[in-house]
Amino acid sequence: MGETLAAPAEALKITEPELAFMDKVSPLMPRTPRAVKRFVNICRLYKAALSPLALARFLGTPVRPGNYRVVQVLLALVTGTPLFAERIFQELREYAGDPPKRLLDLANITTAEPAWKTTSDALRAFCEGDCNLPLEALKEVSGLVARYSLQNMVVQTPGEAGLG
Repeated sequence: MGETLAAPAEALKITEPELAFMDKVSPLMPRTPRAVKRFVNICRLYKAALSPLALARFLGTPVRPGNYRVVQVLLALVTGTPLFAERIFQELREYAGDPPKRLLDLANITTAEPAWKTTSDALRAFCEGDCNLPLEALKEVSGLVARYSLQNMVVQTPGEAGLG
């Protein structure tokens, strides 16, 4: 049998640090009520699928923030610009870890697609300060996050959605 899941009440609760970070990632997605609701619900579904140990790592501590930050970045991109997110997931699947890269490296993906430029610009602005997260951390959660991307599930071969 697999590891037990975290208590539903704990997994579905949005903590203050998560909520504060949601405010930071909000420029990466549409500000429509439907998009915000989708983003929050997917974050909660993601947490509900975690074991107690994985949930503790997800939430982190005041000294060492959890990986909720990288999950929220990827989910914001999935919610806001699914085709751009698909490209980001492709980059993460191909990323071998050497040389070390950060989120800002993904913001420099260029294309003629106008929506991508807007998202790239928002991602560049987001990366200022302490939000320029390591790609290794993004890659680590990308497989599970991809399961919540309808776009990713549609374009993958059946049975391969979310694998990366």
